[in-house]
Amino acid sequence: MTKNINRKHPIAKLINLIILLFVVVAMTFATIEFFARGWCQKAHGTPVDKNSSWELRTCAKYYWDMDLENLGRW
Repeated sequence: MTKNINRKHPIAKLINLIILLFVVVAMTFATIEFFARGWCQKAHGTPVDKNSSWELRTCAKYYWDMDLENLGRW
């Protein structure tokens, strides 16, 4: 009798895989968000125009709530 008693059901394996993928995506997003917030806090106060780097424009749009379409207008 050489039965493998540690075998998992295929649906349990699939559920574990989905949970693992979700955790990896969430941790990746959290890490990127952490570094982006730090970079944006360092860059706060830097003037932004249409020729600025994409990183600076992204900070201005998403973190500082600037309207990049109407930078010089009221």
